[in-house]
Amino acid sequence: AALATAEAELGPVDIWVNNAGVAGRPEWAKPVNARAEQQIAEMATGAITTPLDALVTMDDEEWRRMLSIHLDGTFYGTRAAARSGL
Repeated sequence: AALATAEAELGPVDIWVNNAGVAGRPEWAKPVNARAEQQIAEMATGAITTPLDALVTMDDEEWRRMLSIHLDGTFYGTRAAARSGL
C-alpha cells in the first residue's frame, strides 16, 4: 500500500530501501537494552559477565514471527518495487 501511494504521487520508484524489522517481543526491548549497556560498561574492565539471553529464552513461534517479518517483508517489498513502472 505504501508503494502504491508513492507511485500514485511520484511515479515509478528508482530506489527501494528495506528498512524494517523487529527485535522480538516488545517486553524484551528494555531488558535487552539494559543488558547491552551493562556489557558496554563491562568492556572497560576486560571481562563481560552480563549475558544477553534473548536467544535462549526465545520460543519457536517468536523465531518464526521474526523470520516472517524480516525475510518475507524484504522479499515482498523488493518484489513490489522491482515491478514498479513495468
